[in-house]
This record gives sequence, structure tokens and C-alpha cells, in this order.
Amino acid sequence: MNDLPAPEQAARERAAQERPAPGSALPTTFACPECRSALPVGTPLCPTCGIRLTGPLARQLWEVEQRIGSLSAESRRLRALLLQPPSPAEVAQGRSEGVRPSSPAPLPQHPGHLAPTLPRKALSGQQVLLGIAAFLLLSGLSFFLLVVWSLIGLVGQALVMVVLTGLAAGGAALATRKRLPAAAETAAVIASGLVWLDLWAAHRLGLAGLDALPVEQYWTVAGLVGTGLLLGFDALVPRHDATGELRRIVVYRPVALVFAVAALWSAVVVADPDGLGASVAGLLVAVASVGLAWAAVRLDGRTGLVSPSSVVPLLSAVVGLLIHLLVAFAVGYEDGPAGDRYLAMVLLVLLPVALLVVQRLVPAVGDARLALRMVGLLGLLVALGVPVVDAPRGAVAAVAAVVGLVLLGLAVLGRDGTFGHRFGWGDLLSWTLRLALVLLSALLLALAEGGHASGLDLAALRGGAGPADWWLPVVPLVALALATTVTAVRRNDPSMAAFAHAAAVAGVLVALRDAEPVTSAVAALVAAVVAVAVAGGARWSALERGHWAMEPIALAAAAAYAVTAVTAGLDVDAFVLATVLVALGALLAAYAALPGRLEVAYVAIVLLGAGLWVQLVDRDVSTVEAYVLPVAALLAGLGALQWLRDRQAPTFLTMGPAIVIGLLPSLMAGIADDSPWRLTVVTLVAALLLVVGIARRWRAPLVLGALALGIVAFTQGGPLLAYVPNFVLLVGSGAVLLVVGVMWERSIALGRRTYALLAAMQ
Repeated sequence: MNDLPAPEQAARERAAQERPAPGSALPTTFACPECRSALPVGTPLCPTCGIRLTGPLARQLWEVEQRIGSLSAESRRLRALLLQPPSPAEVAQGRSEGVRPSSPAPLPQHPGHLAPTLPRKALSGQQVLLGIAAFLLLSGLSFFLLVVWSLIGLVGQALVMVVLTGLAAGGAALATRKRLPAAAETAAVIASGLVWLDLWAAHRLGLAGLDALPVEQYWTVAGLVGTGLLLGFDALVPRHDATGELRRIVVYRPVALVFAVAALWSAVVVADPDGLGASVAGLLVAVASVGLAWAAVRLDGRTGLVSPSSVVPLLSAVVGLLIHLLVAFAVGYEDGPAGDRYLAMVLLVLLPVALLVVQRLVPAVGDARLALRMVGLLGLLVALGVPVVDAPRGAVAAVAAVVGLVLLGLAVLGRDGTFGHRFGWGDLLSWTLRLALVLLSALLLALAEGGHASGLDLAALRGGAGPADWWLPVVPLVALALATTVTAVRRNDPSMAAFAHAAAVAGVLVALRDAEPVTSAVAALVAAVVAVAVAGGARWSALERGHWAMEPIALAAAAAYAVTAVTAGLDVDAFVLATVLVALGALLAAYAALPGRLEVAYVAIVLLGAGLWVQLVDRDVSTVEAYVLPVAALLAGLGALQWLRDRQAPTFLTMGPAIVIGLLPSLMAGIADDSPWRLTVVTLVAALLLVVGIARRWRAPLVLGALALGIVAFTQGGPLLAYVPNFVLLVGSGAVLLVVGVMWERSIALGRRTYALLAAMQ
């Protein structure tokens, strides 16, 4: 296989085939096929994007790039020819091949085979000039009409309107027939502007007494007239001539649809609906706008619901739907007449039902059908919330229990909405019911905390129902946690496990919101025990099946319960807080006995030590050793266990924590208090550690013992230096530095041997 870069190979082969003249040189750079960076010939890897430039695949890519370049140049040439009228040579070629000039080009049958859409070109100078000309002409005609309108009389007014508009429309048709598309579009823009100007002037200046009509009533009819005129102008534009198909004018149809939408909304303003009438009007406008969008797409000769002419009708449909939904939602969820609220619920149901019906007509390609189903189910959830907010809080809790049972049944049947398989109705319903349970829990919590009897009382801020039972807001969360736990266990899905733990944590926090601190501490401890037990089971399962995400999720939930228990203990007394801390430490110590989880014992020791410290502080114990020696003993025991499991473990891991906690605090206390007996004991222990470290070749005792002795020597012997004459210190320092300098090589060797000795220690 040739290892030269493919661009270099291709360049050399082309040069050899074309036989360049003597003296010509090969190219020295080439463009990267991925990022187009200029690279010197011979580069095996692009430093910018990292693409490989050697091997058979790179050579094949380079040949494809060359073919694409030649085909692109040929495409540009053909498009330039097709933008011009057919030449006699082209017509003669078509006759010789039996192809008529008006015959359409063969296109692929499947849209996926079409070439990618090329970026649109910027406006040409001709189009800019014609646009400015159209603006100036419309401005001049506007001023002309305003000046001469009162001088030419009624017949003259009508004649001017008709003649100017007809000339513009006729000019557009004539320019199309002459194959001048830019001029045709300009004339069409002028004609469209004149139609609007004529209709506005007819009302503004009182043509035939039209100024007596209100603006909304006038534009309800004038919009339809403008739509008809512009569609008529579009129909007058020729589509074909003797040489083939002519380019259609674009501007008529979008402007006509703008007039139609204006007429539609003017009719709504004339009707002036209020209350639910506004919701009905918005829905009718949305339906009519969708119909206009469908008609606009057909007028543009396309399929679907999107085309240049359908943009304004689609925006109108969106605005109508928003008005429909917002008004119906406001009426349905406010404290008003029951009939209006339930009629609003019916109106809210219409759109979701329509989406669920329409989704059956959507091709089962992509996620369009799934999205319509999901939006439809969410819409039904919003609509069915109207009777829920009207129900008393006990009935709301019963609804939550029923929803939880349905969700539990779906979880047992396997239609639980987990990712990784094709979503069906049951999966979508599962996620909708989960959202419903979350909303019901929030509603019940608000009702219980505010003393409201129902959601309507909550909306009206009416209290007086008294405190609710503590378990009411917990019912939805328990139902959610139970059903999601079944899903997590059946599917072994970490995301569902996280969802279940989050629901359980929320349920515990909500249940304990008004409980006594002691009760909260005990309940949170029990929950922490359960969560740690779940984490232990997940650990054993991970050792067998290899799923590692369940354990940290359960430990995170246990941490939440632990924080709750400690917070509750802080509100009671030191004894309860110490009990909580010791219980949590013992729990983690038991968890540390699992395979591969010995490091958790450090957290357990911290919690046990914290519990001890709380009790010592509460009893005003000031002896440092009472705080640190028990913790040091626990750390020493943990280190011994680690050493028994792994005799090669570093001593800084097995012995270092115990030595640091047991020795250094006493050393600092002895220095601060100037206690001779404490400093003596610390010095003896440090010396013993130093000797043991040297004898057993243990690094941690050696280093930490030497550090402690050095601190003692510096703090206790440092003040004695004040009694030594300065010249003695200077002479001694100079002598030491002189010896080190003279024996520099030996000093370096000694330092290296010392470092190697320490590195060789355990």
C-alpha cells in the first residue's frame, strides 16, 4: 500500500498524464478535503481537523472531490444557460432527440434522492433598483391621489384607481410573457400596493360614502375584495407560451392571503366576543386560518401545509389557538359559574381530541406522530384538571390514588414509558400520569398549607377549611414512587431508579414538614437505613450483572435522608444530634463491609467522631486527647484492616491518617499551652515512630515522626538561639554552606540516595 498522501498521489498522476512542459513544477500545497486548510504536499495528517490523508480511503476521497468539482462547474454552466431563453441550437437539439421544449425534466421519484438545496443567492443589482423604483412609484402615486382627489370628482376618482391598478397588473402579465421575471415581480408589487392603497383611500377619502362604515366592518369586506382582485391578477398571468413554461409571479398569492387574514380578524373584531365567546372565536379563526393555509399551499402548487403563501395564515392559526386556549383555561380554572367552567373544559378537550385524530393521518415516519400523541394527552390532562380543582381536597387525594393504581398497572404490564423500545399508547399514558401525580401533589400541598377546601378556594385565596391531614399531599408521591420503583426493578433502568428515589425523598420531606423534630429525625434515619440497604443490594447486583449506576443513586437518596435527620437533630438537643450522627456512622460502617467499599469507612469514622465531639462539647470537655484519640484509634483499626487485606498498601494510607489525627493536635496543644508533660509524651511518641519507621522501612511513621520532632525542636529550641552571639551563627551558617559547596557532588548523591530510600519504603 502506498503511504504517500492521496492528494500528492493524485497531483503527481495528473501531472504525469498531462505531460507538463519541461521546467514546470508540481503544486506545493493542497486544500484539506475536510476543513479546506492549505497544507504542504506530503502532509499525512491535517493538524486542524485531524483527517488522515494517506491510504486507499484518502485516495478514493480525493478522486471523488475532483469529480464533484468538475460536476459543479458543469452544473453552473447549465444553470446559466437555463436562465436565458432557449437558443436555436437547443431547440434543434431537442427536436433531434424527440424532446419537446415544454417537456418537464425527469426528477427522482423519492424525495430522499433529490440533491441538497443550494443556498439562495443575494439580491442582484437589478432587483434592488426595481424595488426602489416600485417604492418611489407607490409613494408618488399616493401623494398624487391625496392632492388631486378632491379635484377630479367621483368618476375621476374611480377611473384613476381602476386605470393605475389595471396598468400595473397588465404590466406584470406582459413582463411575464416577455420572460422578464424581475420586471414582472416589480409590477406585481406595484399592483398589490395599489390595491391596498385603493381600498384604503376609498374608505379614508369617503368614496361613495364608504367612510360612514366603521373601520372593522369595512375591512371585513374590503379584505375579501382585495383577496379576489389579487387572485384574479394572478390568474391573468400566463403560465405557458410557445417555447415552454413561464415563471410564476410570487407576490400576488401571499399578499392575497394577507388580505384574507385581515378580513377574518376584522370580522372577529366586529363580532366583539367576550368570555367563552372569545375562546370559540379564536378556535374558529384557527380553523379558518388552517383552511386558508391549505388553500395557499395548493395555489402555490405544493403539498402539505407550508409554502410562502401559507406563512401568514399559519401565524394567524397560532394566534387564534393561543387565544382559544388562554381564554378557556382562564375561565375553566377561575372561581366562576360552574356552567362556564365545564363549558370551558369541553372547549379545552376539542383541540387534544383533534390532534389525537389527526395523528392517525400522519405517516409513521420520524417522531411527528409521537409528538402529536404526546401533545394531545397533555391537552387532555389540562382539560380534565377543571373538575379536579373543583373537588374537595379529600377527593383530589382519591383521584391521585386511582391515577397511581393505573400507573402501577401499566408498570406491571411493561407499558411504563422506559426508553429503549418503541413508544406506544401505554408508554405515553405512563409519562402523562407521572406528570399528573406531580401536579396533584403540588395542588394538595398548597391546599393543605393554605387551609383551602378546593382548588377554586386556592384560586380565590379563600381559606377557612382548617389544617389538612399530613398524609394528603403524600398520597400522590407514594403512588408515584411505588409505580416507578416497579418500573426500575423490572427494567433495571437507572433513570427510573433516580425518578423513584426523588419521589420517595419528596414524599418523606412532605410528610415530615410539620412533624416534631424527634419524629423527623427518627423517620429520616429509618429512610436512610432503607436507602443504604437498597444501595447495598444494588452493589451486589452490580457485581453480578455489571450495572453500576443504581448504587450511587441510592446513596444520593440516603445522603438526603441523612441531612434531614441531622437538621432535625440540631433542633432538639446534643444527645439526639449525637445519636443521629453515631447511628449514621454505624450504618456506613456496616456498608463499608461490602466488597470494594472499604473507603466508605472513612466517612463513617468522621460521623462517629462528630457524634463523640458533640457530646464532649456539650459536657464542656476541653482535653484535646479526648476528641482525637478515639478517632485515631478507629482510623488505626481501619488501617490495620486495610493492611491485612493488602500488605503492599502504602503506609500513608494505612497508618498516616491515624498518626496525623492522634499526634499533631496534641503537639499543637502542647506548644500553645506550653505543657511540659504533653510535649514530653509527644516527643517520645514521635521518636518511637521514627525508630519504628527506620526499622520496618515504613515511610509514614518515619516522615511524620521526623516532622513532629522537627516542630518540637524548632519551637522549643528556637528561643535559645537568641542567647547565641551573632558571629557564631554567621560563622556556623557559612561553614555549613562551605562544606555543602565543596562536597556538592557528594551532597547531590546523598540527596538522591535519601530520596531513593524513602521511595523504596512502604
